[in-house]
Amino acid sequence: MPGLTRVWTVDLLTPGVDPDNQPAAKAQVEKLKAELSALLLKLEQLGRTELTLSRSANCDDAELQEERRGLDVQSCFSSEISADEKPRVCFGEATYGGATGRSMIINAVNEKLASKVRKVEKLLKAKTDGASEAHLFVWLTVGDQHKAGRSEAMSFLRYTGLGGLAPIDLRGIDAVWVAVDAGPAHARDCRHDWPILCFDKDGWHDWELRRSP
Repeated sequence: MPGLTRVWTVDLLTPGVDPDNQPAAKAQVEKLKAELSALLLKLEQLGRTELTLSRSANCDDAELQEERRGLDVQSCFSSEISADEKPRVCFGEATYGGATGRSMIINAVNEKLASKVRKVEKLLKAKTDGASEAHLFVWLTVGDQHKAGRSEAMSFLRYTGLGGLAPIDLRGIDAVWVAVDAGPAHARDCRHDWPILCFDKDGWHDWELRRSP
């Protein structure tokens, strides 16, 4: 972005109404390419080093905040460049807050079973065709504003245990697995902060991934 004199960190909100909404993501990227540079240059010209949700509103700030929201940007922070650096923009993931609990995990599984009807039918057909078992895998996304609280609920299970998790109607399949898309799972001696859950005819189980040295 020509003209910038600082290093900027820009935290982006997840676009669209669904985490898999690729057209919304593409539109956000194109809008950022076209308009973000002007916003950051304006901030530098005003002597502003940041633009966040918490800054008190005033006449000058209202227009900047409107531009920020229009770009699905949660916040912008900047720092001076060192002698061996060049001005640049780094992108980060916006943070989300809110209540969470065990029920959000159950909701995520039931939602997946209801929305993946064809997938469930395919699994049941595989059993009819000779497969010994049919398992469905559910991935929970870290930092996803559309499903906020679900991955956080998984981390709380390390302290609360599985006792409060309600049973699931498996709709004919043998098991549902629930995990958080975090890692890196390939790392040597990896220790996950989230459990890896499985629900089958015997109830809920916790399989926590371990990597041997």
